[in-house]
Amino acid sequence: MYRWKAQLEDFKERAEELTENFASFNMPIPPRFDGLAMIEVEITMCSSSWGFLRDYLNELNELEKQDWINFRNNMHSLHHFVSTWTSKIKENLHGGHGDTIMLHISSQLDHIKAAIPTLKYSHGKDFKDEHWSSLLQGKLGLGKDVRLESLTLGHFLMALDKVAEPSLLSFVKELQAQAQGEILVREALQELAVWSQTAELTLVHHEEQGRQTMLIKEWRELFLELGDKQSLLASLKESQFYRAFEDLGGHFNLEPSHTSVPS
Repeated sequence: MYRWKAQLEDFKERAEELTENFASFNMPIPPRFDGLAMIEVEITMCSSSWGFLRDYLNELNELEKQDWINFRNNMHSLHHFVSTWTSKIKENLHGGHGDTIMLHISSQLDHIKAAIPTLKYSHGKDFKDEHWSSLLQGKLGLGKDVRLESLTLGHFLMALDKVAEPSLLSFVKELQAQAQGEILVREALQELAVWSQTAELTLVHHEEQGRQTMLIKEWRELFLELGDKQSLLASLKESQFYRAFEDLGGHFNLEPSHTSVPS
């Protein structure tokens, strides 16, 4: 573009010199350079469009460089970016400056806008490594070296066509529900693990008519609590997210006979 402008200035100087020569020789019909003026208008419009594209890409590049861990809490900045540049596009189109570059930017902005709902559900605060792998490598086709620690907005925008697909939004919603469900199952199993390791039967001596019997102290409360834990374990086994913890859950035996008695 700069070379074209330099050549145009050279042609204008030559045209001006030729016009002056015609005048100095008193030639009746001065030369006309109508095509030169048209070329100047086209180069000016082209230069303006490329400058517009340069500014757009520079601002987009600044967003792309932001790491996902921080950017996912700042999604409004992407909304602002799309809104601002969409307005600029409309102003240029209304001013009669629409061209291929404007249409290209407008199309990309539409894709980014369509991708924003998926990006919101991809915050991944509840995700484990396997969830990130399902999304980044499984669905977006990113390299194995791309992990949460190195993930940026740019990685998502590299796969913008996929991110903007409604099917991916459905997938991420399901993945988020799975991650949250697995958290509940994991926490409940941890609760059961702690209870099974600490619950004890306290026995007391009872003598009646010369016979001594060992009785369970506060047995009603203990058996009510045991029933609650059994119900909790049963409900966990019915969960669609229990499969990943099946081995761990199978270790629990919440029968009274397996409750420890302090020595």
